[in-house]
Amino acid sequence: MTSSETPEDTGGTQFSLRRLRAFRALLETGKVTSAARVLGVSQPAVSRMLAQLEDEVGVRLFARRKGRLIPTPEAQVLARDVDKTLTDFERLRRTARGIRDRDEARLRLAVTPLLYQCIVLPSMEAFVADNPDLSVTLEVTTTDTIVERVATGQTELGLASLPVTHPGAEAVTLFRADSVCILPRDHRLAALDVVRPQDLVDEPFIATTRRYPSRHRIDDLFRRAGVPLRVRAETSTAGVACDLVAHGFGVTLLNAMTATAFLGPKLTTRPFAPRLSHEFGFLFRTDQAPSAITRRFVDHLKGAMADRVPPHIAALVEILP
Repeated sequence: MTSSETPEDTGGTQFSLRRLRAFRALLETGKVTSAARVLGVSQPAVSRMLAQLEDEVGVRLFARRKGRLIPTPEAQVLARDVDKTLTDFERLRRTARGIRDRDEARLRLAVTPLLYQCIVLPSMEAFVADNPDLSVTLEVTTTDTIVERVATGQTELGLASLPVTHPGAEAVTLFRADSVCILPRDHRLAALDVVRPQDLVDEPFIATTRRYPSRHRIDDLFRRAGVPLRVRAETSTAGVACDLVAHGFGVTLLNAMTATAFLGPKLTTRPFAPRLSHEFGFLFRTDQAPSAITRRFVDHLKGAMADRVPPHIAALVEILP
């Protein structure tokens, strides 16, 4: 490979693209000086590439006549395939560029309401600022729907509670967080260092609906502790649960990380025991690698997560690399 060639041009093939381009330019202009001007290289470089191409082909391609280069019959035969090769290559480059530009400008994700509120929304502004041409397709929905969207290729990235079991979706854990008890600031349990199931006997409880796995885990924990839950209200979102707690409807359990997004001036938290850990993470389609923009967004969220863990819950949250 000469100093005027790049790895793209030679690439280990017999005919380099630069030599083929030089050949076409000579056919079109008939002069080394004109071909050099078209290609943006020196005249010696054009002459050298022509000589190298003639060596590779094994025949003479041009004859000099009155200061011009006249193509030989062999050159005329070669020209048809050279033109097709270069045209096809330019089409390939345009296609590749279109794929790159499309992937770099489009982010498709589906996320649960909880993770949207506490993870995605606070991180999106900075990511958009770094990617001003970004277009986002965002669906906020349930974990089951997210798994189906990812597995069928309707969205490229999911963020949901884990674990999930679907052959078409691969999960990568982002963080784990222990449960905390959400209380009104003036609640009697706010005086405790740790809240346990026995402390919630006869206490009105705000529960998630039974379609969420976390609800079944909470029910099982209290059943094993021999403490019946006094469920006053059920809701599908953590934000509504915290609103109900703030207005005196009862108390609730949430994971420590997402609880920080909903705590207002009327609410406080206390660690809950025994430990009830929740896992959240990314979902990718099993048979398809993520696009460049999706990989950048995943890295961005990981970095943002590390900066968003308040010191008072640091012991309750584990962020995975």
